Amino acid sequence: MTTEWKEQIARNVTEEIYESYPWLHEKFGESGKENTLKDNYHHLDYLETAFLTQSTSVFKKYTNWLVDVLTSRQVPVQLIEDNYSRLVRHLPHVQNQNQRDFMERCLEDGLQVVRERS
Repeated sequence: MTTEWKEQIARNVTEEIYESYPWLHEKFGESGKENTLKDNYHHLDYLETAFLTQSTSVFKKYTNWLVDVLTSRQVPVQLIEDNYSRLVRHLPHVQNQNQRDFMERCLEDGLQVVRERS
């Protein structure tokens, strides 16, 4: 995945989240939005690492860690689920079909981890 695609996907998903949940801006301010953007870059980086290593467990472990970190910061676990679902919808921007399919499988596994943890 190119840097340009990552940037586009991360920005689009972040904007969608803040449009859907205006209370996030009230609760976390502009720095919260910046952190959401950074988080989306991290999600995409871990998806890419999982693909390069052909290991879905890389993304599952990341998701478990993410749930721990974000819930300790009072971010509802449902927002992680929502974020991952939005990433799935944006995966058609990934040019390589094999990479896109693998990343979708990772996100579905991640969603299962999130649901089990909620």
